[in-house]
Amino acid sequence: MARNFSTEEHKAGLTLIVKPADDPERPVDAERFLQTASKWLASLDSFALDVGLKVRWEIAELKRSSALLEIVPVNIATGLIASSIAENWNDVVREIERTGTPPVSLQPATLRDLEQFVTTTNDLAVTVRVGDEPIVQTISANTQKRLKDAIAALPSEEYTQEGTIRGTLAVLNSWNPRERWFRLKLPLVPDKQVRCAYSDENLIAELGDTFEKTLDVKGILHYRRSEAWPFFVDVASVSKLPDITLEAVEKLIQPIVIPHGLDSVSYIRSVRDAE
Repeated sequence: MARNFSTEEHKAGLTLIVKPADDPERPVDAERFLQTASKWLASLDSFALDVGLKVRWEIAELKRSSALLEIVPVNIATGLIASSIAENWNDVVREIERTGTPPVSLQPATLRDLEQFVTTTNDLAVTVRVGDEPIVQTISANTQKRLKDAIAALPSEEYTQEGTIRGTLAVLNSWNPRERWFRLKLPLVPDKQVRCAYSDENLIAELGDTFEKTLDVKGILHYRRSEAWPFFVDVASVSKLPDITLEAVEKLIQPIVIPHGLDSVSYIRSVRDAE
């Protein structure tokens, strides 16, 4: 149940109103409303982080009859109402719609989240009100176009290069001949799985015997500039690496003779620095 907000707190809120574009009097589809509201909240979260605030959004009002959602941002660190977010967010949207150029302070990820929100408004009449202002921000076809143009003008955040990546087979999908892929789990980042797409039917049988086995996957590696590991691979070939036992590893380990007068740390540093 929503708590009671004061008049001043309501002024810091944002209200999303969603209606069917062809018949504003007809109730909007619940799934469409929830999808639009989720994308809206995601864009607001990104915007808040851009201005250095981590907030939670408290529901101030929710009406089924008009598909209305009012939320108020609360600073997690202080528990106080983040009064600047709503107005600043609205100013940014209006500036983009008016000029087609986002503020330099707006991060590309935030711009993309905002574009994702407005994309969900097709076939809907969507408006956003700041506080109790009488003028609302309509998410129009022009808003969508301006944001798409702004996204297109961004420098690419992805790049590709030929290479090889090593990991273990985590998931294999081979039933759909038009979309064959597997997921590779990386040993240095266990929570990271890389999607690998392939077209060679001969790999199906080979991959089926390699669950939890180590593979070298060669092909075109797709990276995001903000990440150290690829997120996607166009597979050219796969090499299964032989299993190695602990005994074999121990045989490969050779003792290092440390020169007199040096401890192990000093010796390793001297080798590293070629002293």
